[in-house]
Amino acid sequence: MSGCATLYVFMGAQPPKVEIKGDFNPVPRSISGKMKD
Repeated sequence: MSGCATLYVFMGAQPPKVEIKGDFNPVPRSISGKMKD
């Protein structure tokens, strides 16, 4: 889980990554909101 979050931030929150993450787990959704904010 931690690794996924790190990868997400490392990639710079890309559109394709967000889609995959959203399908992966609800956790990414929280991260996405933080980035949008």
